[in-house]
Amino acid sequence: MSNQDAGRVIREKKGLSLLEFPKDYILIDLETTGLSPIYNEIIEISALKIKDGEVIDTFSELIKPKYEIDGFIAKLTGITNEMVRNSREVKEVISDFMNFINKDDILVGYNVNFDINFLYDNLLRASNKFLENNFVDIMRVAKYALKDKVDSFRLKKLANYYEIDTNGMHRGEKDCQVSKIIFEKVQELILDKHQTHENFLEARKKAQYLNSKDIVSENKEFDLSHQGYNKQFVFTGTLTRLTRKDAMQLVVDFGGKVNGGVNKETNFLVMGDLDYSKTVTGEKSSKIIKAETLKLKGQDIEIIPEEVFYDMFEIVEDTETFKVEKNAYNNAKAFIIFVSHNNSYESIKNIVTHNMDETFTIDEKITIFNECLEEGLIQEEETRETQHNYFSKLKVAELQNILQENKLENSEKTKKVLIDRILENINLNDYNIKQVYKSTELGIKFRDSLN
Repeated sequence: MSNQDAGRVIREKKGLSLLEFPKDYILIDLETTGLSPIYNEIIEISALKIKDGEVIDTFSELIKPKYEIDGFIAKLTGITNEMVRNSREVKEVISDFMNFINKDDILVGYNVNFDINFLYDNLLRASNKFLENNFVDIMRVAKYALKDKVDSFRLKKLANYYEIDTNGMHRGEKDCQVSKIIFEKVQELILDKHQTHENFLEARKKAQYLNSKDIVSENKEFDLSHQGYNKQFVFTGTLTRLTRKDAMQLVVDFGGKVNGGVNKETNFLVMGDLDYSKTVTGEKSSKIIKAETLKLKGQDIEIIPEEVFYDMFEIVEDTETFKVEKNAYNNAKAFIIFVSHNNSYESIKNIVTHNMDETFTIDEKITIFNECLEEGLIQEEETRETQHNYFSKLKVAELQNILQENKLENSEKTKKVLIDRILENINLNDYNIKQVYKSTELGIKFRDSLN
C-alpha cells in the first residue's frame, strides 16, 4: 500500500440514497473548509427537525477547526477565525448532533452526499461509531423537476428562481431553511404532474436517460440526474488511481465535458489528493486561485480532491488490501508513526506488539511497520544525529568522565562542545548506541489527516 492510499475511504455502513418525500425528517447543512473529508474540516453543523412538514426543533453550532480558516472560505461562508475561536471541537459537537437525531431518521439536504461523508468520517474518528441513516438529496429531486427551467442547480440559483430571500446564505441554518422551501416546492411540482410518488418513480425510470450522438463516448444513454452530467471538469495535479486520460474518459462516459484550463464554463476543478492536501497549508496554484475567484463571483464551480471525484462516480476500490477495516489499518500506521520518535526497532516492536490494536497479529503489525518505512512515513535517523541524541541524555559530569577516561581535555563545560569532542575522539563501539527511527514530514501529515 502506498502513502497515497491514505486518502481513500470505504464507507461500508453508509446509509442509502433515497428518492422519497418524507414528512418527518432531519434537514442538515454543514459548512466546511473544503470538500474533502480527509483534508478539510467541519466548521458548522446545522439541522432542522421536521415533523409533518413543520419545524419542531433546531440544531446549529460553530466548530473550532484544527487549522486556521482560509481567507477564501471566510469570504464564502462568512465564518471567520475570530468567530470560532471559543467554539467547541468537532468531536464534542458531533456527539450532541447525534443525540439530536435518531438512528432511523431520514437525513435530507442539498447535495447532501458531501455532508454525509463529512459526518460519517468525523463520527467514526470521534467515537468509532457509524452514521447509517438513509438520506435524500434535494438536488437530485430538483434536477428532475426543474431540468428545463434553470441552467444551474446551485442552491442560491434555485432560491433566486423561487424568489426566496438569500440574505445570509452559506451559513448552515439559513441554508437549511432555504433547502426546506425548495424541497417542498419541487415535491409540489412533481406531485402536480404525476399525482403520486409511485407514478413519479415510474416516470423517472423512463425519462432519466437521454440518447445522444453529440458526446464522444461509446455510451448512448446518460443519467440526467447524475452530478457530472453536462458539467465541465478540469484536472490538475497527479491522480493516484486513474490516469488523467482515463479520468477524462470517465467524465465523458457519464455525459460530462472536459477542458484543459479553468474558465467561465468550468464546474469542477479536480485535484490529485496529494496536491489538494497542500491547499490546507495555503499552497495554491494559479488554477485554484482562478477557480476561487470565479466562485466568489457566483460561478457554479467547486474545487474537489480526486477522492471526492471518485465518490461522485462511485468508483469503489475492490482489492483485498482495502477490504481490511480502513479505520483500524490507518490508525495502526498512525500509532507506529507516533511511537517511532527516538525509539529503536526493538523498542518499537515491543510497544507495537503489546499496545497496538489487537485487530492485527504480531506478524501483521511488523508488516505495517515495514510498510511505513517503505512509504517514507518513518525513517532511520542519521547515525550522527542518533549518537548525538544518545549522549545528550547524559549529564555534563558523565560526559566529562567519558572524556577523562579517554584521556581527552574536558575543561569545557558546555554540553554541546563535550558531545562533539566525544563523537570525534572516542570509540563508539564501546557504547550501546542503537539506531533509532523518527517520523517524517509525510508521516506527520498522514497522521494529522486522521485526527
